[in-house]
Amino acid sequence: VGVGTGWATMACSNPSAGTVTSSSDVAIGTSRAGVRLLQISYTTGSNGDAGLFTCITNQYVNGWILYVETDPGATTPTTLYDIDLDNDNGRDVMGGALDDRSATVTEGTRPLDRGNYQVVENYGFLTIQVTAAGSSKTAEILIYYLPF
Repeated sequence: VGVGTGWATMACSNPSAGTVTSSSDVAIGTSRAGVRLLQISYTTGSNGDAGLFTCITNQYVNGWILYVETDPGATTPTTLYDIDLDNDNGRDVMGGALDDRSATVTEGTRPLDRGNYQVVENYGFLTIQVTAAGSSKTAEILIYYLPF
């Protein structure tokens, strides 16, 4: 089922760059639908890792990645910052759809795969990588997925 060893309450808690403000992995909607929301609020690094945030999910995210939303925080990121959601093979499962994010507007997108916006499957952990966001900036990423 969806994650490796049971549902995680913390989606990502040990970043190698930046800090996690809050995170969760919870069911949304009716239990019959089975959709989950992996939420991570973060602050980018400020020293040698300035403008970066990198964190691996605590549990497997095995399922269909349906939609991802990004929301700039109170200390807004630099305009056109980028986010990758890399699978265990290092491939961005979003296909670049999270590049050039707005510093002021909440944005959402489906994954981009072979030139089409569509759901994609993932097996294993996701590595969330934020780049070019500016030093000590805040934002939130919401990953909607349907577990296998």
